[in-house]
Amino acid sequence: MKKSLILLTLLTIFVQNNLSAQAANYLTISDTRNTNELPNSSAHSIKADFKLRSIMGAPGSGMWSANLTFSPWVNTDNTGGKNYQLNLNEGGLFYRNAYPLDPQWGNWQQILMADSNGNVGIGTPSASYKLDVIGSAGIGSESVNANTTKIFLKNPAGKTWAISAGANMITESSFSIYNWTDNQNSPFFHMDVNGNIGIGTVAPDTKLAVNGTIHTKEVKVDLQSPMSVPDYVFANDYKLKSLQEVEDFIKKNKHLPEIPSAREIEKNGLMLAAMNMHLLKKIEELTLYSIEQNKKIDVQTKEIETLKDLALRVAKIENELSKK
Repeated sequence: MKKSLILLTLLTIFVQNNLSAQAANYLTISDTRNTNELPNSSAHSIKADFKLRSIMGAPGSGMWSANLTFSPWVNTDNTGGKNYQLNLNEGGLFYRNAYPLDPQWGNWQQILMADSNGNVGIGTPSASYKLDVIGSAGIGSESVNANTTKIFLKNPAGKTWAISAGANMITESSFSIYNWTDNQNSPFFHMDVNGNIGIGTVAPDTKLAVNGTIHTKEVKVDLQSPMSVPDYVFANDYKLKSLQEVEDFIKKNKHLPEIPSAREIEKNGLMLAAMNMHLLKKIEELTLYSIEQNKKIDVQTKEIETLKDLALRVAKIENELSKK
């Protein structure tokens, strides 16, 4: 807001001090509301006009506008630089320029102005924040040597956080979030050019790589379709290994069949979804072993009861024989 006020003050002083041979201390505004003059319409002059905003093609709001045209050079060549226009309307202050011999003026650009609360609005006449942007905003450089572009966020505790397009001198094709106050080299969050996200690491090798502990309420795994759930273990034609075969395998390999060894896990990591399916398969096989063992126990229990009954009968007969 201060810059805009300074600009308007300087313009007023300039106009007042350069009205040669005029007794008046103000600049007369002409009513040329329906005309959008070309860049070469004036020379060596400052013009103030009352304009329809739509005629000027100026952004902003409201029907009417005040227009200032600065033509410092002649209107017959471009050697003296450009001509300039300011348009003031209910939506703000706007600026455009062109060389005298250009067929049309350039596009309007808004000059930022703050409201009474010090809020600056871009694309909105009613800013709710210190900077309120309605629409897209671009920050940064297209130069590959710029490496990174950052937005810094400061909080009342004195901490500064940085949102960085490019990981601070690591790679330009990335996005990172830093605790800039405490560590400017290691981002808390990092997304690389492939869309891989790293937390605690700047080299994520999967869609999500976490260098640390994960604390969560639940983990849901369902993106693979169909899931390889081992319920086929309960099919009638499933060939369940005998316990002797399992024992022989364990003695030889020192781990369960189809379960990766400790060395394999140390080398390749633990694939949680696959491991859970392997463990589920072992639980289902163990259930089948338990059912089979239970059937054998039932048979053996009945045999024992029969033997006990037979033993009682023999004991009774022996007892009767001994009395004779």
